[in-house]
Amino acid sequence: KKVFGVIHDITRRKVAEIAQRESEAQKRALLNAIPDVIFTNRLNGEYLSVSAPNPSDLYVPVKDFLQRKVTDILPKPLATLFMKAFAQAWDSNETQELQYELKVGGHVRQFEARVVRSTVDTVITIVRDITARKQVDDKLRKLSYLSEQPPLGLL
Repeated sequence: KKVFGVIHDITRRKVAEIAQRESEAQKRALLNAIPDVIFTNRLNGEYLSVSAPNPSDLYVPVKDFLQRKVTDILPKPLATLFMKAFAQAWDSNETQELQYELKVGGHVRQFEARVVRSTVDTVITIVRDITARKQVDDKLRKLSYLSEQPPLGLL
């Protein structure tokens, strides 16, 4: 009897698969370590992904973002602001920075967002809740004002 066979060396493919899995695991770990919310959107506003350390802090649940557009979810003035930032980030290839308010969970909160160009037709938006920082800034401003006023007895 004669046996014939073909042998393919798949070492390169296996090494590439391992590298890909390690790269994906590293990206997941990095995203999980970032305290900010990260959105990926198409230029038309469609949400492709949402990474949120505390999904309960989002304007709507994660599943409600996906496959919908910014204009379907956010209040019109804010959606318009984001759509403009998407276009500017794409056209200029420069980071666009926004600050805005949004009522989340019954409370008005302050946010800052950075929009950057990503792939062929996408942008990434990194959103940080700056409510606590704004409150501290306001208190410091008030204290500064009060410290500059003359004592009441000297008026």
